[in-house]
Amino acid sequence: MTLVQGSGFAVDVPAAWEVNIRPESAMLLSGDDGVIEPAVLHMANFQLPQELAEYGDELYTDLGPADVFVAVIDFGPLAADQGLFGHKGMQLPLALEDFSEDAAVRGLQGGTAAQQFFQASGRGYCLYVVIGSHRERADVLLELNTVLASVEMGTS
Repeated sequence: MTLVQGSGFAVDVPAAWEVNIRPESAMLLSGDDGVIEPAVLHMANFQLPQELAEYGDELYTDLGPADVFVAVIDFGPLAADQGLFGHKGMQLPLALEDFSEDAAVRGLQGGTAAQQFFQASGRGYCLYVVIGSHRERADVLLELNTVLASVEMGTS
């Protein structure tokens, strides 16, 4: 396992996983405190490109059946007070029924996705997970849940 940290995130991933933490994203959010650019944690059990949209849209057409992509997006302290982010912490472990073939995964035939909104350390977050095959999602779920359980948010 390898510990990777930065921009308020820390995660311990297996050697085959890749992590990219961006201190700010291209997505702009406006609120009472002005405009913020949320930090983004990307993880995958395959090589990630250098440039990647927040939700990894450009990856979906190339995912293999056992490929897993994870995005954790920090929407900041203002989001934590919003109803959408009402859950405290990630709801883990993810189960087979948390994934849907009907989730908004453009270009991914037979794939599956799960999404959660929650708060941690006084900030709002979105977890978005894409697996290359809905039918074979059980094969990667244990490792995925191990990685997700190691994610810490609100770290220095």
